[in-house]
Amino acid sequence: MEPAELTALQAKLDMAYPKRVPDGQEETSIGLTNIHIRLRLLFGEGYGITIDSRFGHGTTVTVKIPA
Repeated sequence: MEPAELTALQAKLDMAYPKRVPDGQEETSIGLTNIHIRLRLLFGEGYGITIDSRFGHGTTVTVKIPA
């Protein structure tokens, strides 16, 4: 994943209202953000989705939920 794309996606996951990306342009994809918000509502702030990526090597998506 391109570094700029990763930064934008991580910022979107941190937003309270995921309908808009930080630069103000509307975003049509809300799937990951929706799941992330639902997990945080159900289990608390310490849970949800994190995304890490190294360009040219791969991307890791982690879903944290209580045992």
